[in-house]
Amino acid sequence: MLEWTIILNIVQTIVAAMIIWYWQRRQTKKEAIVARRAEIRKEESLLSLEMNMANAKLTYAVAKAYKKGELNGELDEGINAYKEAKDKYLKFLNEQASESLNRKH
Repeated sequence: MLEWTIILNIVQTIVAAMIIWYWQRRQTKKEAIVARRAEIRKEESLLSLEMNMANAKLTYAVAKAYKKGELNGELDEGINAYKEAKDKYLKFLNEQASESLNRKH
């Protein structure tokens, strides 16, 4: 009878350890997914901010050129800033789309 009690206690301990291990493994995977999503949101926010700043720079340059009645170097800077920001944002979107497609297969 004592042997069965010891065996039962060992089995219960092993089962409990396996349940805890499985639960921790699942939590670790969920935490990694949440961390990755936060990283993606941060990157998207920074790129969006860069696009807004480039847009503001271009708008300011256009307004200044219109006011002076002549084109200026600021307009070229604004256009270049917009193109760079747009290219970075499109690259980010393409990477996210590619990552999404790879996860589905």
